[in-house]
Amino acid sequence: MLELKSSDIRLDADAADKSVAISLIVADMVADGMVAPGYEAGMHVRETQTSTYLGNGIAIPHGTPETKDQVLKTGIKVLRFKQGIDWGDGQIVYTAIGIAAKSDEHLTILRQLTHVIVNDELSERLHKTEQVAEVLSILKGEQFEPTLHMDTHLIRTNVDIQYVTEAISLAASALFAQGLCSTQERDELINSEALDFGDGVWINTVKTTNSRPALAIVSSQSTVQEASGPFNILLSLTSNGKAHKPLYDRLLQLQRDGKLSQLTNEKNADKLLRLLKMEALEGESIEIRLPIEQGLHARPASHLAKLIKQLNADIWVENLDGNDGAVLGTSVARLIGLGFSHGDLMRFTVTKCDDPLSVLHQLSTAVSEGLGDEVKPITATHSPQILPTAVEAPAQESVEYNEKISGLCGAPGLALGTARTKIKQDFSYPENSKDRPGESHRFQDALHQLSKALNDSLAQETNEAKIQILTMHIELLDDPEFVEATQGFISSGKTAEWSWMSSVEQIASSLEQHSDALLAERASDYRDLGYQLMMILTGQQEQLTDTQPHIVIADEINPSDVVKFDKNIVQAIVTAKGGVTSHAAILARAAGIPLLVGCGPIVLNIADGTPLVVDCDNRFFMVVESDSALDDLREEQAQRKADYERAYEDRFLPATTVDGVNIEVVANISSSSQVEDTLEFGSEGVGLFRSEFLYMAHPQEPTHEQQVAEYKAALDAMATENQPLIVRTLDVGGDKPLPYLAMPQEDNPFLGVRGARLSLLYPDMLKRQLRALFEAADRGLLRVMFPMLSDITEWRAIKEIYNEVADEFPGIQLELGMMIEVPSAALMADVFAKELDFFSVGTNDLTQYTLAVDRGHPVLSKQADSLHPAILRLVKTTVDAAKRNDIWVGVCGELAADPLAAVILLGLGVRELSMSQTAIPQIKAQIRSIDSSEAKALATAALEAESTEAIRALDRTGVTA
Repeated sequence: MLELKSSDIRLDADAADKSVAISLIVADMVADGMVAPGYEAGMHVRETQTSTYLGNGIAIPHGTPETKDQVLKTGIKVLRFKQGIDWGDGQIVYTAIGIAAKSDEHLTILRQLTHVIVNDELSERLHKTEQVAEVLSILKGEQFEPTLHMDTHLIRTNVDIQYVTEAISLAASALFAQGLCSTQERDELINSEALDFGDGVWINTVKTTNSRPALAIVSSQSTVQEASGPFNILLSLTSNGKAHKPLYDRLLQLQRDGKLSQLTNEKNADKLLRLLKMEALEGESIEIRLPIEQGLHARPASHLAKLIKQLNADIWVENLDGNDGAVLGTSVARLIGLGFSHGDLMRFTVTKCDDPLSVLHQLSTAVSEGLGDEVKPITATHSPQILPTAVEAPAQESVEYNEKISGLCGAPGLALGTARTKIKQDFSYPENSKDRPGESHRFQDALHQLSKALNDSLAQETNEAKIQILTMHIELLDDPEFVEATQGFISSGKTAEWSWMSSVEQIASSLEQHSDALLAERASDYRDLGYQLMMILTGQQEQLTDTQPHIVIADEINPSDVVKFDKNIVQAIVTAKGGVTSHAAILARAAGIPLLVGCGPIVLNIADGTPLVVDCDNRFFMVVESDSALDDLREEQAQRKADYERAYEDRFLPATTVDGVNIEVVANISSSSQVEDTLEFGSEGVGLFRSEFLYMAHPQEPTHEQQVAEYKAALDAMATENQPLIVRTLDVGGDKPLPYLAMPQEDNPFLGVRGARLSLLYPDMLKRQLRALFEAADRGLLRVMFPMLSDITEWRAIKEIYNEVADEFPGIQLELGMMIEVPSAALMADVFAKELDFFSVGTNDLTQYTLAVDRGHPVLSKQADSLHPAILRLVKTTVDAAKRNDIWVGVCGELAADPLAAVILLGLGVRELSMSQTAIPQIKAQIRSIDSSEAKALATAALEAESTEAIRALDRTGVTA
């Protein structure tokens, strides 16, 4: 491993020209035994072939391939020339880094140089410091701002979770497992409150002392409804310095472009990272693997940059096997900084070019020939191919009928109505004025008028959110820096209007580039004040609002607009721009006006009077064909709302069919703190307590006392002692690793050591959990369920462990059940049923394993529908075996929350359904509306169906609708 030493650096070198400088470098190399004297000739020849000047006063002289035999050992010599050396073409070098290399050991330092070259401050320090130690520190990369570590090992996609807190625990565990945060930082992450960034994207962060700040990602299999909005994906960061800024900038860019949904929809980890790292480039592209053995080091990078400069086009270069974004190929330093190694996949994207295919052909030929270096064959070669770049389709001129246009939920709600576009006034004004005192007076007078108007509004306001925002606007208007900047422009001969708008835009533009989303959205407040004052300065009148109910369409909405809106008139607001944490959004929520933001410029093409559906809860709006279609939707909306309200009112009634058959409807939870909420939704107990999240919430295995306290808290929160708490024993592996447990890396963890299999590897851990469960059992009806059992011998080994612990607690006998989540367990249910008290069918995993579809697969995941005849037949096999052995069957997968499936499961003989809390009222109402004979007929028809589609086409009587 090459180690740059203090003795390799000389700060006082002096040379008359480049030739003498190179001779000095080689002399130092020869003295240190790095090269033979003949290496100097190769260095001079290299300079005639390609300049070794990198930029910002730095050059890297080195030999040719023909003089490699003169290299005795790899090394680097750094010489500093205070007066500067003309390196040709007027390029002045202050620091020359001579390279003698047989291998690629020097490349790490060379790549770090690229960060110095693009950083003016670091380059200047490198050239001027009198401290050798500081030069070492700079060249070793110790002076750089750390960069955010983003890796697919830190990504869990398509995970079966029901609460944001579960995703937080998983993300923190992934970071901890990779050694990227301390135990204290892990705990802080787990206990932190995630920010709802919008469109299902949530963020949480913690400051770290780790030199490698990192990003972990957890995406949910389906949308989770949280109190503050929907959740689909969590970005969890350990932050150090400004490492998070590029990620935040990228998120803000996606938000502004209305493309955050790309993150929530992407299930491929590699593509997810690429979405977060860079903007898609428009143009023709080619992908080719680099055949140069030592990677894209200085010589071939110089060759490539020179070629790109000659091609008369903008050519962007990406390393698809690296972590950085695209760079313009004209910079040697930036090309080196991409860190290409032999075999890495290069992508060239050509823009601003009349003949891109010809350019791509020349690039492909040059890379294939080695860019002046020797070519080494690549195993499993990847043939270059011209590919269209995956970019967004161009904006449509109009919205098609019934086409859903996505946005972000600024304020929740559903609205049906006709569009009315709000057009901002355009301001026309001169730039220059000779009447400086007059302009200053006009500005001060306008300030006074606006300040008085804001204070008058504040004095009459009672809404707390409006009071806070009006107060903030008054303070902004009074900001001396804001006012003085405007007065400064006026003093230089500018008009009040030009001066004011320039001051506003300076501050607003600076803010909206901020990495903090909340600060970035404050730009709209400054522009709002700017607009209000300009109305006064120009003497224009505000556009009158219609008195008829309508949906406001706007490019962006100001807080001052929302304050004036009457929610009985303005039924909803749809904007092209805007953010979910803006003050306009806060005011819309306070006023109860649904607000959909960030829908893109297409909204501005909607004609006034166009009938619209605005569904902020599901983050879209849609143009309907006619007013009559809107009326039909209003009826459906009213009916759905009434149905849910009735179901919610009756949520505490039992789920009993018309003819008296009862089914237990319970909840899935991941912590004791969720029990009370589930009871409020009508849950009759807990059908699945995911105990793994208790383990993930701690930096090491939770203590006996911590476990007992958690289980007792859940039982104590039950409304009655007869409400069950079913605890699933530790279920990690697959998509849920446990960082403090030694778990082998597996190529396919979903078919590996999971659930009960892991418990058998760590029986003492299982015993500790069982002891805690026994100790908590006196608080109520506690049942224990074991996951991922596929063979009766596994169960009997688990039962032996259970019996050992049970002997320590005489007089306490827990009901024992198992998860039916692999086909072998369902097919052998008659064998298992003789030795257990109940089954709980985990339809999510059962579907994955039965249909051989990875739930995270970007193409096939849609086929993983649990309402498939094969799944229902396995459930029927399980129920029949249970009946013969007088035990009961529940279902705790997503299928339980599907209204149609709930009836079918009832008809199959399932007697317990466990689901997320929000689905409980509706499912209970569905069960109460049906006769058990209807359910059996529907179940029979479903079992005979050929496909999922055929089942979903059935009505409640079992007839195809």
